[in-house]
Formats: sequence, structure tokens, C-alpha cells
Amino acid sequence: MRRGGARPGSRALCDWGWDTLDVHRIEWWAMAGNTGSRAVAEKLGFTVEGTLRNRGIANDGKPHDWWGGGLLRP
Repeated sequence: MRRGGARPGSRALCDWGWDTLDVHRIEWWAMAGNTGSRAVAEKLGFTVEGTLRNRGIANDGKPHDWWGGGLLRP
């Protein structure tokens, strides 16, 4: 069930990173195939930078690919 809260919450977190932590880059990671997470990241301006093969072990005990991306300070 999608309620539209992910993007405003993620935007607030990014703004906090810029304003409070003074970071220059924020990274986003999601298991490959998580199209909802990827859509939110892209709408926030993240650049999808690649796929890491077998990056992590999931709950099923098997390795899975992950997508990664970055957002630079505006």
C-alpha cells in the first residue's frame, strides 16, 4: 500500500544531512528489483551509479545484487 510518505521523509532526511551534518554526498542503496525505492531516489535527484553483484545476503540466505547511487550537495 503506497501512501506517498517515502519521498517527503527522504527529502527531509537529505535536507538534514546538508544543513546539520554538512555532508557533500548522500548515498542510496536498495536491493536490485526494488523499483519503489529506486523511483523515490530518482525523483529526489539521485543518480543511479551502478549495480553491485552479490553485494549482500538477504533473509533467504542467498547473495543478491544491489543498486547504488548518489546525490551531491545542491
